[in-house]
Amino acid sequence: MTVQKPFKIFLQLGLRFAFAAVFLCGDKASAEISRETVSDSVSDTVSVRLRPLSGKISVTGQDLRIVAARTVSMSGLNRVQAVYGPLSSPASGAGWTVFDVVTGRKLANFSGATIELEGKSVRVDLRPAPDRIRLVAVRRNVKSELHLVGVLSLEDYVEGVVSAEVPRDWPLEALKAQAVAARSFTLAKLRERGLRQGSWQLESSIMDQVFEHARRHERAASAVEATKGQYLSAKENTVATTHYHSDCGGQTDEPRDVWGGGEMLGTASDMCPKRTGTNWRLVTSLSEITAKLQSEDLIQNSFRVAGLTIEKRSPAGRAQVVRLTGGNGKTVRLSGEKMRSAFGYMNLRSTLFEIKSAAASRIEFHGRGFGHGTGLCQWGARAMAQDAKTYQQIIAHYYPKLTLSYLER
Repeated sequence: MTVQKPFKIFLQLGLRFAFAAVFLCGDKASAEISRETVSDSVSDTVSVRLRPLSGKISVTGQDLRIVAARTVSMSGLNRVQAVYGPLSSPASGAGWTVFDVVTGRKLANFSGATIELEGKSVRVDLRPAPDRIRLVAVRRNVKSELHLVGVLSLEDYVEGVVSAEVPRDWPLEALKAQAVAARSFTLAKLRERGLRQGSWQLESSIMDQVFEHARRHERAASAVEATKGQYLSAKENTVATTHYHSDCGGQTDEPRDVWGGGEMLGTASDMCPKRTGTNWRLVTSLSEITAKLQSEDLIQNSFRVAGLTIEKRSPAGRAQVVRLTGGNGKTVRLSGEKMRSAFGYMNLRSTLFEIKSAAASRIEFHGRGFGHGTGLCQWGARAMAQDAKTYQQIIAHYYPKLTLSYLER
């Protein structure tokens, strides 16, 4: 293995960070990482939407403080209730009214769609929440939707992702690899979406990364601490959007072969086919396929699916293009990922499948793996860690075209 000398890079997130990086080019990758002092002081907070809210919102905690317009408006509270709606003064428009839970007394009105609360042991509607939260109202047509947003440091957020994405009893090196991938994905999304104030930057679901504050545990914290500040960079030293998934079914693909674009991460084969749980089957019907695709506006209401075949596959064998034949002989082409989305990701578990016709217009999907199949394979990372591979080796295996880099503030 050869290791190139460290060099300085910069990541644009609206403000400047300084980095130093090394190339990982083989299975036994290790290198000294030079560190660069950052000249600019920047915020490293991440805002993540946790869940929708409704009605009267209960917030409890120790020494709660309410922050509005970046100013601490009230402090020393323990139990409050927040309600969004028209304020008493018509000129104030809509906003948040905060009450004392014990006495029912109105404490204050806050105009605008957003307020923040900080404290210790915070709970929202009796459920654990980060120590800093944001209550956000978003106008949808004539109604306002209410959302709970957590505001955390980058490392605390990554800890919550690792805790939710990987079982705690997996080898620690697999958790470390997940931490690096999650941190890099986060930085890429922050760069892409900007440091937005007043709403949120990330979802806590598979739409971005699964995050659960209440599931954070010590082994995830250890993995995050051991890899603190480490991320993966792509060409021109930009932070890479490091996709990852549960089970590749034996071979990963480049993002462009799944979604049509994205950085070149490199591909890998691994031990997933040795898992009995990697094989799956979905039995459905032509009428059900028609209904699901129509409900997602992927085909017209007049189109009735009479047959379907895989027209194009990725290098690893995933269904890139599925051709649908209608009863009238017309055809429609859909990507395999759109098919997955229509059926639900838990049902059509991957696009690494074969299509078989059965009796009475029944259709069977026989597949392998779980997830989109790009980047880090979590079950493969587990197998490598069990085989005494380090997280650096795991990362080099699944992201062979990326560079392990270090963020120094």
